[in-house]
Amino acid sequence: MKIKKIYVENFGVLHDFTLDILDNLTQIYHENGWGKSTLNAFIKAMLYGLPAKSRGEEYKYERSKYMPWQGGNYGGFIEYEENDEHYRVTRYFGKTPQEDRYELLNLDTNKVEKIEKEPLGEQIFNVGCDSFVMSAFFSQLDFKCDVTPDMSASLTGTNRFQDDLNKVQSAIKALKDQKNYIKRQQLKREELEFKKAKLHQLEASLNQIKLEIITHDKDMSLAQKELNTLTSLIEEEKKKLDGYNQNLLLKEKTNEQLIESNEKIKNLNDRYISLLKESTKNQKMNKKGIFAIAGCVFCVLCMIVMICLGVLKIAPWWLSGIIIVISAGLTILFVAIFKKFYNKAKKVFKEELDGISQQISIANDENKTLLKVLENQSNAIMRDSSQLEKLLASQKQQELKIADIDFSKKSLLQKQDYLCDEIENLQNDIEVSTQKSTIDEQRILLLEKTALYLQKAYDNVLQRFLGDINKDFTLILDEFHIGKEIIMDSKFKLSQKLPQGTKTIEFSSQGIQDIIYFCQRISLVEKIYKKCKPPIFLDDILVNLDDNMLKLAKKIVKNLSEKYQVFYFCCNSRCQIIKTM
Repeated sequence: MKIKKIYVENFGVLHDFTLDILDNLTQIYHENGWGKSTLNAFIKAMLYGLPAKSRGEEYKYERSKYMPWQGGNYGGFIEYEENDEHYRVTRYFGKTPQEDRYELLNLDTNKVEKIEKEPLGEQIFNVGCDSFVMSAFFSQLDFKCDVTPDMSASLTGTNRFQDDLNKVQSAIKALKDQKNYIKRQQLKREELEFKKAKLHQLEASLNQIKLEIITHDKDMSLAQKELNTLTSLIEEEKKKLDGYNQNLLLKEKTNEQLIESNEKIKNLNDRYISLLKESTKNQKMNKKGIFAIAGCVFCVLCMIVMICLGVLKIAPWWLSGIIIVISAGLTILFVAIFKKFYNKAKKVFKEELDGISQQISIANDENKTLLKVLENQSNAIMRDSSQLEKLLASQKQQELKIADIDFSKKSLLQKQDYLCDEIENLQNDIEVSTQKSTIDEQRILLLEKTALYLQKAYDNVLQRFLGDINKDFTLILDEFHIGKEIIMDSKFKLSQKLPQGTKTIEFSSQGIQDIIYFCQRISLVEKIYKKCKPPIFLDDILVNLDDNMLKLAKKIVKNLSEKYQVFYFCCNSRCQIIKTM
C-alpha cells in the first residue's frame, strides 16, 4: 500500500490541509505544535476509524481530543494505491461511531466499493488496529514494542495452531493460579514457628508443674509423718494424765454449782430490792393514812357538835367544848392504836429484810468459796494439761498445713490436666499443619514443574519460528555497532546477554534503548505484513541519538524507504534526513 494524497478538512489543529506524496520517503519538518502527531492520528483514523468516547478525562480519548474546535466537517480523505489500483477512503466523524460516515471510492472505475471487512485497515493489512500502531507507527513517546497476540501469531506462524497455544497458556495460568491459591491457604512459616514456640513453652510449664507436684508429695509425706508423731505423743500424754478427766468432771460440776449460786444470789437480790421498795411505799402511805383518819374523825365530831349547838340548840356551848375535848381524845387514842399496829408490822417487815440480807451474805460467801475451788481446779487442769494442749495445738497446725498442701496439689493437678490437653491439641495441630504444609509444598513443586515444562514446551514451539526474526534483528542492530549482544525471547522481550546472565535493556541509556527498539520494530514489520506492506510512520524518533548513531539511523531509514513508504516527522534540523531551506 502506498499513500498518494492526504486531505484533512478538519481534524484537531489541522484545517483544509493537503499533502501530495511523490516519493517513498516523505519528510515533514515543522516546529512543535504544528500537528505532526495529529497527522499520524488522522491517517490511522482513515484506515481504522476512531474508538467510541469513553468516560473520564476527554482529552485522553482521540474522538474528543481531535474534534475540531473551529467547527466544520470532522474528517477528510486519503488516496492510496493497492495492487495497482487507486482508491480514496473518505471518513467524517460524529460524537459517536454510529454518527460516522465513510466510503471507499475506486478512482480507476469511479465507483464506490463495498468495504468487505471493517475497519478497512484489517481488510488491507490483515492485522488489527493495535498491531498496526505497534508495528507501523514509531513514536518517541511510545518507542517500546509490546507485541500483541495476533502480532505474535502472525510473526511466528503459529496462527495455524493458535488455539492449542492459547490452551497451553490457559493451562499455565490455571497452574499458577492454583499454586498461588495453595500458597494463600498454606499455613505461614511464622505461624507454625509460633505454634512450636508455644508448644515448647507449654511443655516447660508442664515440667515445672510436675516438679512442683513432686515437691508437694515430699512435703505431704513429711507433714503426715509429723502428724502421726504428734498423734502418738498426744495418746501417750493422755495416758500419763490419770486425773485429767476426773479434774475436768469436777470442774464442770463446780461450774454448775457456781451457776446455781449466782442464780440464787440474783433471785435474793431481786427479792430484797422489791421488798425495800414496797417498805418505803407502805411507810409513806401509813403515815398519810394515820393523819388523814385522825383529821377525818376529829372533823366529823366537830361537825356533829356544831350541828347540835348551832342548828338544834339542844345543848349549851360548854357541853360542846366537852364533846370536842372528848372527840380529840378519842382521835388521839385511835391514832395511837393504829400506830402500834403499824410499828408491829414494820418490825416484822424489817425482820424479813434482814433475813434476806443474811441469806444474800451467806450465798455470796458460798459463791466466793466455789470461785476459789474453781480456780484451784483450773490451775490443776492447766498444770496437768499444758503439755497436752501444746501437742493438740501443734496437731491442729499440722492438719491445716496438710490441708494447704493437699489443696495446692489439687490445683497443680488441675493445671497439669489442662496443660496436657492443650499440649495434645497443639501437637495434633502442628502435626496436621506440618503434614498439610508438606503436601502443599509437594503440590506447589509439582505445579511449578508442570507449569515450567509447559512454558518450556511453549517457548520451544515459538523459538522454532523465531530464528529468522532474531537473525534479521541482529543484522539490523549490528549496523549500529553498539557492542552489546541483545537477545529476544519467545515473548519478544529484549535483554542484554552478559557472562553473568541476562540484564533487561532498561538499564541502558535512552538512546541505546531507542536504537534497539527501532531495530526490533523494523525486523518485525516485514514478518507481520505478508499480504500488503504498510506505510511506516517515524515520529521524531532520533532526537536521543548522538551524532554517530544519528548518521547510521538516517542511513537505515533511507534503506527502509527502498522497501516501504516512509513518513518521517521531525522538529529538529539536526534530525532532518532531507535537508530543507
